[in-house]
Amino acid sequence: MLRSALYHLLLLMLATAGDSQETGLVQVTRRVLNSGFHRELVSVVSGRGPAPQVVLLRETLPAGLYSDPYELSGSEFARHSQAVFLSRVDVEAPASRAAPLQLLVFISAAAAGTGAAGGGPAWTANVSLPVHLRYHAPAQPGRPPRAHVLLGGPLVLLPCDSPGRPCDGAAPRDVTEGPCSATNQTVCLWRRATLVAQQQQEEVSPQALSVPVGSLDHEPAVLALTLLTTLGCCLLLLHASSSTRP
Repeated sequence: MLRSALYHLLLLMLATAGDSQETGLVQVTRRVLNSGFHRELVSVVSGRGPAPQVVLLRETLPAGLYSDPYELSGSEFARHSQAVFLSRVDVEAPASRAAPLQLLVFISAAAAGTGAAGGGPAWTANVSLPVHLRYHAPAQPGRPPRAHVLLGGPLVLLPCDSPGRPCDGAAPRDVTEGPCSATNQTVCLWRRATLVAQQQQEEVSPQALSVPVGSLDHEPAVLALTLLTTLGCCLLLLHASSSTRP
């Protein structure tokens, strides 16, 4: 009798550990919409098991990229998501004088039917974050007149108090503290999610963005044209002032 009870207890512990590991597995897909200096960064997080109420993305935008907190508060983004900026945003600074920007993005998750793998219930959480490329220094002579910005993947965190108990059985290094929401600064426990398709990697594949910049190859022509334009304007002003004298 005792052996049978211990056997069933062991099976229950293994099943609970398996459910916890599955709950902590997510898949992240990213794409960048539009072209030029103003883009939309679309992130979709999906997982198996019970849907958490919220998913937290810790984004790190490189120095050549920024997101405007005032724009987020009054756009479509605010209807479905919330963001907390961990540092001050200078929207006027060029890339050479800017620092990487970190922000927390809270997005709601919703059930999405039956998971394709394993047959368990699936959930998804998606967000479209407006981002803007900063002005960059002109390209050196002989270089293509384009600037490139490499955007890495986010850190995905799941709340420990969500259905499925994702923190049960998690390693201590995978559990961290953070604000419960963008408006509630009470500290909650979050679990760092593991990427399904990239369990051997630390990050989602980076996105490469590029924008046109000036070229120092054109410096002589620009200087000459500026000088000629300035001289021409001065001559016109002198001619106009002399012709109006009595």
